Amino acid sequence: MLWAIMVLNGCASEDTTAVEEVETLKIDVETIDVPSDGGTYTVNLTVHESASGWNSIMPSVEWVSMTPESGTMLSDASVNQIPVTVNVKENSEEESRVCEICLFTPQDRVTLTVNQAPFEREGCAELDSAEVVFPAGHYEYQPVSLTAYEDVEVSLPDNSWIQTAEVPEGSIAAGTGAQFYVAPDGPTTTERTAVITFRGLRTGKTTLLTLRQEPIAVTDGFPARWH
Repeated sequence: MLWAIMVLNGCASEDTTAVEEVETLKIDVETIDVPSDGGTYTVNLTVHESASGWNSIMPSVEWVSMTPESGTMLSDASVNQIPVTVNVKENSEEESRVCEICLFTPQDRVTLTVNQAPFEREGCAELDSAEVVFPAGHYEYQPVSLTAYEDVEVSLPDNSWIQTAEVPEGSIAAGTGAQFYVAPDGPTTTERTAVITFRGLRTGKTTLLTLRQEPIAVTDGFPARWH
């Protein structure tokens, strides 16, 4: 009797056919690297017929969206090829950001990672104008206006011909505006230039303001010195 049971068990074991596991969901890319100005990307899903459909879990951020976010299988297809569109908004912050989108079927799940580069500003401050020009024969004070991206210090040129007024003491705080005034000390017979440097205390980035004075016309016999 014991032998009969063993034989029956052996037959049952031999008749068992191993079921191959099928990957029901694949994506053609797992990571999207996005520049700071954002963009639109297509990701292709492959969904097997053994899955009734697919779905997603979107991150709770407003800068990434995906269309569609879910879908069902076509009844007459063994494998569905499904393109989805991922939209990424512009990153205006000076820090990179990342989010993960979970895509899944009842049997499988995959993760799509979206990496976005930070916004990189040029310099440390925004100037109303990158150059101040003093026309020949004009010596009035001209305003210099700026908005600091970060805490900024002002370095005035080591030029005796530049006069300044109301220059902020210490640093200019991030996100604030400032205004001061510059003027030449008198006329010149040759063009002369100087540079005011604004330096960010956090990044070390600089923004330059060029000061340029135009020369007055010189005629023969014009005195070489001013009195």
